[in-house]
Order: sequence, then C-alpha cells, then structure tokens
Amino acid sequence: MANPHGPAEATTPFRSVDDPSARLQCAFQAIADTRMRDIPILNPRLSVEALGFCRWQHYWIGILITPWFMNILCLPGDDRDWEPLASGTTCTLELPSGSYGFLAASEAQLGPYLSCSLFSPVLQFTDMAQAREVATAALDALLKTPDSPAEAALAPEGAARRGLFQRLTGAR
Repeated sequence: MANPHGPAEATTPFRSVDDPSARLQCAFQAIADTRMRDIPILNPRLSVEALGFCRWQHYWIGILITPWFMNILCLPGDDRDWEPLASGTTCTLELPSGSYGFLAASEAQLGPYLSCSLFSPVLQFTDMAQAREVATAALDALLKTPDSPAEAALAPEGAARRGLFQRLTGAR
C-alpha cells in the first residue's frame, strides 16, 4: 500500500538530541534558492535563520525566519510521542502560555515537523535585527507560563494566540 504521507524519507522523523538549527537553515535556504526564488512576496532584507531552538518536553521548538514567513516550528527530539501527520493536517499543541494551532508539514531533508505561522508574508520587517527581536519576544512569550492558573483558566479559546500577537505588536 502506498504511503499516504508521500515518500518514506519525508515522513520518517529526523530525531536528534542536537539542535536542528543548522539542518533547518540548510533545508530552507535550498527552498529559498529554488521554489521561492522568484516569488513576489519575498522580503529581500531578510534571510533564512533558525532562532532560539531549545528542548521543550521531548521536542525541539523555536522560530524560523525566512524572506517569506516567520513561523514557530516544532520538531521531534527523540522517539517518544511523535506520530507523523499528513501534511496539511492541523493539531493543537499545549505550550506553557496556552494552546496553539499547528500545521503538519514535511520536507525531504527534515522529515515531518509542525509549524505555526506568526507572520506571512514578512514585508513589514525592515531588517534581520528587527525580525530577530520579534522572534525572540515571540518565543519568550510562548514558553512563559501564565502568571496564575486562574488567569489561564479564564482565557477564552483562541485567546493565547491572539494575546501573543497583541504582545508582539504592542496592541491592547
């Protein structure tokens, strides 16, 4: 029977105890140089950079900045609790700051991963320094536990993502 997820190498998680930043940068730089090369939404002031990847539970989580998006990525860190999903499938991850919707994706050089869009396109960023500053703030906010359990319980569904964007943009 054919694999519904595509080629086997694209659905076998690349598990690593090592920081996946270099692999991510290499894979997405290749995408920038090929599939995305002539796309008009690219921000020429940005480059591909994996930022702040750290272990969270049994996974790697961090931010990937590219000339076309800034996304939170989650990749497998070991053999526990990672069931590859078909690309395009959505799931919810419970991060310390709340629940966030992620989209399953896969690249041949990486295997499956989960992605949550922060910005797409990224034309509002004037340079990499500004993009890094926003990415760092986003990651800090995502991995921060709410100040109190009561505060977390009172937040309506979807408020975690909305609150994150409000904190990043300074909106109230």
